[in-house]
Amino acid sequence: MTAEIPDLATCHFARPRGRVGPVPIEALVRGRIDGQIAISSAVAAAIDGPSTVVHTGIDPRPAGDPAARERTVLMAQRLQPEKRTDVGVRAFAASGLADDGWTLDIAGIGPEREPLERLVAELGIAASVRFSGYRTDLPELLSRAGMLLAPCPVEGLGLTLLEAMASGLSPVAADAAGHVELLAGLDERARFAAGDTDAAGER
Repeated sequence: MTAEIPDLATCHFARPRGRVGPVPIEALVRGRIDGQIAISSAVAAAIDGPSTVVHTGIDPRPAGDPAARERTVLMAQRLQPEKRTDVGVRAFAASGLADDGWTLDIAGIGPEREPLERLVAELGIAASVRFSGYRTDLPELLSRAGMLLAPCPVEGLGLTLLEAMASGLSPVAADAAGHVELLAGLDERARFAAGDTDAAGER
């Protein structure tokens, strides 16, 4: 006799499921799935019902050569409001790194690009900021950058942060949501209170 294969749902976002019209999705799937997987404790705490935490895995990779790293701060994320890329831009401006020859490389696309370009101009750092758009070579970017800046306060886990750490790239990240688990045990300089541009800039 063949055992039945259980139906599992994987939850990636630290919020309850939405609705289909007036009906909560949770009510529609309840009884149809045998269990839930959450990609972090932050997600598990936010979703409806019990779950098992299984962190997202990534392929092993060699750490980047420190001598080959550039004076570049990398932000790699969708340019959506919830990602708070503006916090990263303000933090870079506050840090003074532009005066030391560093460049902020913003890799990603989304509706926030034009507002971010205006913000960069207003802060007087346009000459030190590069909008790279959509990239398919993230591993290469991570191997060359000198620092990863991850300002998003609502990541379910933070895959880019995880990949950066696996690449030997020093992170500075918002200490919130899924990032909390990834940053555990790292130096305090690797984290800042979500939304605090001054604290991020000081890192």
